[in-house]
Amino acid sequence: MSLRELQEDKWPGKFEITDDDIKEVEDFMLKIINGDSYYEDHKNNNENLHTLTYNVKEQFKKSLTDEILDKGYVIMNNQNISINAHPNLVKIPFDDERSIVTFKDTIELLLSLFSIYKEENIEDKIPKRLVPLFILLKRSGLIYFDWKDKKYKLTTNYR
Repeated sequence: MSLRELQEDKWPGKFEITDDDIKEVEDFMLKIINGDSYYEDHKNNNENLHTLTYNVKEQFKKSLTDEILDKGYVIMNNQNISINAHPNLVKIPFDDERSIVTFKDTIELLLSLFSIYKEENIEDKIPKRLVPLFILLKRSGLIYFDWKDKKYKLTTNYR
């Protein structure tokens, strides 16, 4: 029986809040703030039905694509991502265990800008949103400047 039903039985139309009710609400709010999962017990016809409420932290986690939109790329463990599930994403091997994940359009735009701007210092000429990815690729040795062709080249294949 719910709190409302109990109170209506005692005083129809009037509700009285006890210290236990306030404590229950405080505990509930703390669980929500902390992102804890919790169970509520409902009794219907002598059966206990357990309803799992969702974890609030899960609701506010950013999706992979949102993180990539914010940062330009994400570095993830190889086991955590399946590119087949995300056809617009590409994986560039970063090291043995991790890969850089970004949008296919982003890496193709960056590679096409390498062909357009045939000079070593192109950080000022590429769009600002591509600069963090460019710097990461350059520092990690995944791109290099080919003096013969006078353009940056990717040292590995992306998929």
